[in-house]
Amino acid sequence: MHYEACRHLDGTLGLIRRPARWAGVVLNPATPVEVLEDVLEVADYVLLMSVNPGFGGQKLIPYVLDKARKLDRMRREKK
Repeated sequence: MHYEACRHLDGTLGLIRRPARWAGVVLNPATPVEVLEDVLEVADYVLLMSVNPGFGGQKLIPYVLDKARKLDRMRREKK
């Protein structure tokens, strides 16, 4: 589920997980990982997009690697 396209992310993730399925969140490159702080326990996985959606042939956006490290710290602190 794209964070940017979902109005009630926690509820949507809960509905997806209810029938014993995995539920994940996708973030566009410019969206800060902090927006997921309250739903990390409900999300089974997070996909950080490393390019902007809708445009082919792009190069990796380097700051996404920092976001991945930040998200890792956030997930470890939640446990």
